[in-house]
Parts: sequence; C-alpha cells; structure tokens
Amino acid sequence: MWKSPIYEFKPKTGFKNFSYSSVKIDVTHSAPKMPKPGGQLVNLFNKITERKRPASTKILDLGAARLRNSKYFVEKGFQVYAAEFEELFKKGSKTEERLNELQEYDNFHPIIFPKDIYTFTENFFDIILLLNVPTVMPIPVERLCLLLLIRKLLKNNGSFIWYSDPMIRIGKNDYAKRYIRKFLDGYLPGAKKKSTETFYVELHEKEIETMIESCGLKIDDDYSEELKKFAYTNIVYRSRPKDRIIFSRALKLDDLIKKGTVQNDGHYVSTEFMSILELLAEELKLTEEGKLDAYRFQDIIGNILRYIFKGQLTDMKIEAPGEGIRIDVKFRRKNKKGFFKDLEEVYKIPCPNIYIECKNYSNDPGNPEYDQLDTRLIPRTGMFGFIVVRKIEDKAKCLENCRRRNRNSTDQKKIIMVLEDSDILELIEAKMKYPKRINKILYEKLDEIIS
Repeated sequence: MWKSPIYEFKPKTGFKNFSYSSVKIDVTHSAPKMPKPGGQLVNLFNKITERKRPASTKILDLGAARLRNSKYFVEKGFQVYAAEFEELFKKGSKTEERLNELQEYDNFHPIIFPKDIYTFTENFFDIILLLNVPTVMPIPVERLCLLLLIRKLLKNNGSFIWYSDPMIRIGKNDYAKRYIRKFLDGYLPGAKKKSTETFYVELHEKEIETMIESCGLKIDDDYSEELKKFAYTNIVYRSRPKDRIIFSRALKLDDLIKKGTVQNDGHYVSTEFMSILELLAEELKLTEEGKLDAYRFQDIIGNILRYIFKGQLTDMKIEAPGEGIRIDVKFRRKNKKGFFKDLEEVYKIPCPNIYIECKNYSNDPGNPEYDQLDTRLIPRTGMFGFIVVRKIEDKAKCLENCRRRNRNSTDQKKIIMVLEDSDILELIEAKMKYPKRINKILYEKLDEIIS
C-alpha cells in the first residue's frame, strides 16, 4: 500500500468491470500548479486557525503536492509538516525551488510519504489538512486507510479538514463527453497523451460523510456549515476524533497501518476493489451479536441506511434525543421522490423524521422493543420507524405485532417495520445493482403491515 505514486492496473488484478488491457496512473500528476492558494482557500485557512498560537500549533499538510499551502502556513509561523511522495518533491524545478526555500524555516518539516508518517506518535497533530487528495486515489480501500491514519495521528481535540473540488462536471460539456473515460469508480480525465494517466473520482457528500464517520471521526456540522461560506461549490468538513471506528475488521486496516506497506506483485495493485457499501456489508457480517458490539451495530446500520437512502433522508443523528428518550438513529426526511415521500403524501402517514431502534441480538422483538419505539412515534415528529435486529425466527408473529400496532394507533397512522440482517443485505444489493428495487422492497413490507 502506497509503495509508489504509480499504480499499474491489469486485468489480472481482479477489478470488476475492467475493460482496459493496461492502465498506469501517476497520482502526482494531479498536483495543482498554482503558485499560491486562492482567495477562498486563504479565507478558509484563516477561519480554521483563528485563535490558534502559530508557534505551538502543529499542522499536517497531507498530500502537500507542490507545497503552495504549506508555504502559506509556514510564513504565518505555524509548525508545518508537509507529507508527500518523494517523487513529487523532486518533480520539476519550481517544486524543488520551493522546497529549498522552505527548508530555510525552522518551522517547516518535510515528510516523505508514507514511510515517515509511521514514525509519529498517536495524537500528535493539532490540524490535519486533506485537500483534494482522496478524489485522485484510484483504490477506495486506500482512501479509507488514509482516513484511519488521520484518526490515529490527530489530537483528541484536534481538527481534520476535508476539502474536495468537483473539478470534473461529468457530461456537462463537450470536452467531458469527448475525452473523459470511465475507469473503476471514477474517470481518467483528458485525452491520453502520456505514458501515465491521472485519475479522479467525484465523491458525493453522503459518501464522504460515511467514509469520515466510519473511520472514527465525527463531523462538526455547525462548524462545517461555517466553513462552507468560504468553499463556494466545493465540499468541506471539519471533523474531530470519536471513540468508535466502523471500518476496522473487514479490511484489517489497523494491521495495514502497523505494517506500513503490503506486499503485492511489484507495482501491480492486488487490493480487491470494494465499494463503501460493500465494506459496510462486510462489517455488518463481522459484528458479533450481543451487548459488546451493540454500539458498533448501531453505527453500521445508521451508515448503511444513510447511504442507501441518501436521496430521500438526511441529517443522520446517532443516539439522538427525542421527546425525553434517546433514539438510536434518527433521520430527517427530504422532500424527494421515493418511499418516504409517498408515506406522507399517498399513505398520509406523517414522517418528517424517521426513527430506528437497533437491537444487536437474534431474539425476536417483544413488547418492550415495540413499546420503546411506539412511544417515540407521534404525529408532530413522525409516525414511522424501523426496528433492526439480527434475525427474525417467527416471521408470522413479528408481522402480526407490526399489524396490531398499526390497527391500534390513532387513525391507523403508526407504522413500525422490522428489518433483519438479510433485509439490510438485500437493500444493499438493490442499491448497487437495481436502485429502483429499494422502494419496491419497502412498499411490499408496508403493504403486508397495512393489509
């Protein structure tokens, strides 16, 4: 992993939908050539460093490229650690000139990526910047490894800044239609003229949020909204460390980071290509039933549903307060076409919020579990909720309990739907292969309850 900035892909690597005889990608080609950060970045940098003491604030510029941002912070007096592949530090006279210039400053510390990164102790940096880096990384697994590494290096009260630029508006202009070629989960921008290509993937906000929060970082929603004032059309988040890490078992990311590198076939990439949703499915399967993994199960289910329903639901809250009682997972419904909009407009079931209770055991839910969710469902805040369990043994009895709660509610407007692991995995498969089937799965379950 990260053995070289050059990734050579061949059909033998096992990637899905691989239609090229050979592709060689050099991630250092994506480094911006502007000599200094633009006005919106300067405003962003001023915001994230306000009230910080430069001499004692350690900033990691991860993917420092040609050092334009590092130079800005160095000249402000911050302790700057610029991490980049050695090949890029040596690429081009301008980059070498800037590197030599910055080495005259005592507060500038160049880091060769990745080998020097592993020498730092945990919780070392006050601020970690990741600007337009994951979007040029061709292997999804490595994007997650990088976030997990950030979680390890960031102080408990530190700030991680994600910033990404939707630099390709796919299909929006004649150039894009003519020259941009689809590759893996992203694109190869521009007409092929060199022996190596560049890569870009357009990560959307819900996917980024899932990646960040699944790697042990908590997005600060209010502060992130403040930063968006300086980002214009770009995506920006400020996050802080949290205790629970989801992506830690399926890929053995901790082992990857401890080893530093993973042996593969020379420079040929052998890492299996997996989407975020596939990884979440694997993490679900590796989650043990019982109290020990109860919070982990809750986090996984929340992130899976956020990803599956990213067009219909928003504003996920884990362990959210509600009517005096804590709710495992809560979403706010968007006014977008789909199952939840139809609940409100066609079935006349009020659902401004969607509630989820997660039970990490295989015992069928009984009255206490139904009562727990039932008390949360009121017309003002929402009358629909899920109970998610690992496995339902007596499906007929479970369905009858859901029907009874519906019949006994005022105007028969209260809906409790029970999902088990197999249902969650079916929704994941539908999202990846047949997105229109997602709504159909839920309509079928709803019809069973209200029939």
